[in-house]
Amino acid sequence: MLEKTLMDILSQRLAEAAQRVRGKRSNASLSDLDFALAGICRVLSKSRSGREWLQCDTLFGICRSTFFDALQSTRRRDVMDHLARRFTADLTEIIKADGIDFLADIPKLADVEVLAVDGHEIEHPQHANKNKKGSFTTMAMIYPMDLHTGFSLPFARAGKDGLKAHEWPEFKRKLAAQIKERKRHTPLFYVLDRAYIDTSFWDAMRKKNVFMVSRFKENMKPVVKEPVPFDRTDPRNKGVSGCFLISFESGGTAYLIEYIDPETRTEYKFITTSAQLQPGEIAWLYFCRWRIEKTFDTFESDLEENKAWATGNTAQLQQACFICMAGNFLRYIEQILDRHHGLRDEKVIEKYRRQLGKRDVTAQKKGRSLSSVMDAGRRMAKLSLQYIRCFRKHFFGKSPPQVYLPEFGAALRSYL
Repeated sequence: MLEKTLMDILSQRLAEAAQRVRGKRSNASLSDLDFALAGICRVLSKSRSGREWLQCDTLFGICRSTFFDALQSTRRRDVMDHLARRFTADLTEIIKADGIDFLADIPKLADVEVLAVDGHEIEHPQHANKNKKGSFTTMAMIYPMDLHTGFSLPFARAGKDGLKAHEWPEFKRKLAAQIKERKRHTPLFYVLDRAYIDTSFWDAMRKKNVFMVSRFKENMKPVVKEPVPFDRTDPRNKGVSGCFLISFESGGTAYLIEYIDPETRTEYKFITTSAQLQPGEIAWLYFCRWRIEKTFDTFESDLEENKAWATGNTAQLQQACFICMAGNFLRYIEQILDRHHGLRDEKVIEKYRRQLGKRDVTAQKKGRSLSSVMDAGRRMAKLSLQYIRCFRKHFFGKSPPQVYLPEFGAALRSYL
């Protein structure tokens, strides 16, 4: 239940998470907890630069040098990273207790961590270094998103100011280090772009209970391709035309799934190291990966976080932590409004239902059908801008629940 101002709820959640963060400090000029709250508030604000935000800020009264020095602190970076993970874990625990799971259609994954991973690029900071050609490079950050909840966290910075780098080597290096220190050995799924495929690496990860799902690359040349039987009568496998066990000369085995979309007849090929799921579930899981692109659109277009705040990986990783905490809190409040106050984003759901209806009619005219997993009510929809505007208004206005709940109802019910 929402019984406080949105600002107070965020402050409470941050304070509770911070109790389990080592190394945090309460500096007289700017405590770590106030720095985290200030960073999230900057993301949620409409300010187009750090100087504008600091000049217009009426909540914290932070000096410019204090804020930007904090962004460059490696100690604060480690604290913010730990805090973002604790904060997100707490939100996850709350919404899972409410029965919220956007992967509920695959019961075998109920207690399995499933992460969609991709890189996202934004504009370089104002005073960034140039590359050898005298040009600026974009700031690229790798993000995993939990497909159960829609919550995301920063994983690693790809490259640095003035140096553009491929995402895969950094992802591979950091993942290998994390798995080596991993204490739990429950299954872990990564749903990835084709750029993250390395068959020998993922075969080694499979032996550590870490699996991947991606698109098959046509330049991949398996030396063995053996058919694998599957239940063609199972509705989950609708559209699956073949399943094969494949192996490669460079090492590693995987499963190749050939799939024909029942609506468009588009042919897809998926690759996975997992044998636990039905082939059709693997196909659907990959299509769920596109949800992370909607999250990136929220970050860049709706929250207007399309430019790095400062130079250096330390500052940019902290910015990514603030962006993710802000985005996760927005998603969390949306779900609480739904489960505890009966305020669903009906306008978005109804719009998608109408689209599905039109697509179904078109498909039936061609003797085709929609996929059985198309359900507007269970879909993880993109946060609507109308919802975000309403949230901003009442977050910074510190409105009480009796004021903001009716306005959320109006904003979620129909387009204004």
